[in-house]
Amino acid sequence: GDYMIKIELMETSEHFGQFLPGYHLHSHTWTSAHSLHLYDESTYEVNVHLDPLEGLAGGPGVINGYIAFTGSDIVSEEQLQNVEIMIMDENLVALSYQKTDENGIFNFSGIPLGTYYLHAESAGFYTVTEKVVLNDNNSVVSGVSLNLHTEILDVPELISNSFHLGSIYPNPASGNVYINLESFDADNYTLKIMDVAGKTYAERKEQFVSGEHILQWDVSNLPAGFYLISVTPDKSGQPEIRKFIK
Repeated sequence: GDYMIKIELMETSEHFGQFLPGYHLHSHTWTSAHSLHLYDESTYEVNVHLDPLEGLAGGPGVINGYIAFTGSDIVSEEQLQNVEIMIMDENLVALSYQKTDENGIFNFSGIPLGTYYLHAESAGFYTVTEKVVLNDNNSVVSGVSLNLHTEILDVPELISNSFHLGSIYPNPASGNVYINLESFDADNYTLKIMDVAGKTYAERKEQFVSGEHILQWDVSNLPAGFYLISVTPDKSGQPEIRKFIK
């Protein structure tokens, strides 16, 4: 059968807390993990690369919240507890992580002011990374809800006044993906491919004049998983986002 392998250092390890838990082969989210197929009862050696954590310095900041299961999913105490909450900096670099308690609550306290992203990781559930900003006027942010769902989350399609983005095709994709873009004004655009955790896999700049254009991107080297394409014009800074499956 097919299996997904996840590795986490034990609390007794001298390196506990210094590395982010990860999936085979090298991923901190299950949607980008490589599955392992067992053909027989032989013993297999499996490599998992764990990313080092940058760590959090001390400060007056506090971020706390809870996980919530949206839709009609049945929630048990086992589901609420020990969900991995990852905190990242403004560049989406992992700083630290912790596990939720029996009520699904997490709390990052005594951290520096700044911009952070929070991601709840639980295999089999989809989520969207949440942005939190701590500053001198708002050093404590409470009640952050990280929603988990058994279906692919709908990403809000933000309406832009400067361009319109069509649907991605083909979807699912294996080689090239294409998107129709109608630009209402000449502008420079930033294009990104990200996973559902917000990790950027590819980025490029394009310049378009007013009119209709077709964006093309080779995704053949991406691991199997769920991805977002973000297109952001320089003038408005307002992105439009589409999702696809590889």
